[in-house]
Amino acid sequence: MCRRFRDRKLAEARARTPWVVLAGVALIAGLAVSLILYRGAARERDHANRQTAIATSINQFLSDDLLGRSNPFLSGKATESLTDAIKQASPGIDRQFKDEPMVAARLHQTIARALDNRTAYADARQEYEHAATLFRQRRWRVIAGCDHCGTSARHA
Repeated sequence: MCRRFRDRKLAEARARTPWVVLAGVALIAGLAVSLILYRGAARERDHANRQTAIATSINQFLSDDLLGRSNPFLSGKATESLTDAIKQASPGIDRQFKDEPMVAARLHQTIARALDNRTAYADARQEYEHAATLFRQRRWRVIAGCDHCGTSARHA
């Protein structure tokens, strides 16, 4: 009787083995999928944080460096025009956006358009040339396979 009991229990254990293996495989597959999805979510979070930092920097540049300069209470000049403030703020773009050359290039291009519209053609030309230089540098980085060379915030 003891032997029959042992044989029956052994047969039951053998019948459960495929289910246990299948449950283990399902757990491992679920873990693998979870890790892959977590990596993707972390990458997207990092990208969103980077874009938020860029937007914050642009907002700070516009409010403090550009529009803040045209405030006569801050600049001390009641006759300073927005064009003068743009000309003074332009050199700070490269310093403030040294880690984001494409943002700097777009800002220089926008300033060039604003100066061009205000018939400050010589200043607009300088800004267009500076923007073009930054765009060309980015193009060569992409061609060389080093799209984020020199940046502290990397995004793959």
